[in-house]
Amino acid sequence: MYDKSSEYYDISELETWKTKKIVLGKISKLFANAQYPILDIGAGTGKVAIEVATNIKDAEILAVEPSLVMRTAFLSKLALHHYDDIRNRITIIPSDIQNFEYKGRIGGVICDGVIGHLYEEERRQLWRKLSEVLVPNAPMFIGLLNPKMKDAQIGTMLSVNYVGKNRYETTIKNKECLGSDLYQWTLEYSIFNGDEAISGYEDKMKWQFIEMDVLMKELSDFGFKGGKISESMLTFIKDGKSA
Repeated sequence: MYDKSSEYYDISELETWKTKKIVLGKISKLFANAQYPILDIGAGTGKVAIEVATNIKDAEILAVEPSLVMRTAFLSKLALHHYDDIRNRITIIPSDIQNFEYKGRIGGVICDGVIGHLYEEERRQLWRKLSEVLVPNAPMFIGLLNPKMKDAQIGTMLSVNYVGKNRYETTIKNKECLGSDLYQWTLEYSIFNGDEAISGYEDKMKWQFIEMDVLMKELSDFGFKGGKISESMLTFIKDGKSA
């Protein structure tokens, strides 16, 4: 997943990242007192993990990411000399979350852009796994796809950004509802130099939209308390009474 579109992954998020960075600055305060590693599920190209590690000077982060190309981009960022300290505090784990096993305790969880790729049983398995490794009162941040994407029309341009003289565009070429709020988009990624298209391809993305009340009920079944902070973001705390 995302391997084909990885070239565009960071550049297409330039505008939304400005807002997310502000939110992460506030969310990072939840993790400031973590005495155990913070788990970043589906770490992607590492922007969230690096931002949290920048905001919390002694945070240790376990970044779980199954995609080779995403991990490559992540490692390229960490190779920059001004990330020397952060590079020593982030461990990138080549695995999906279903197969990730950790024998220690976890001090917090970041799960951004992942939940809609999981079926209900997979989500419940994840909540169960997290409930077993998280320390009491550990925070969890969950980021979802903006629900406005359900209403976005074919032909909608999702992003336009420039690098040098090249223009990078992401456009919805097709959209299907596969049932039960499961959507699939065909996204067209294009690079233009002036009016000339010099590169481009299509890639598909699926996402299961989940009502927040449903998600909160699922998590409460496993000892998590919390709620939404926006239409696409939630925070939870592991019940302090749970072992």
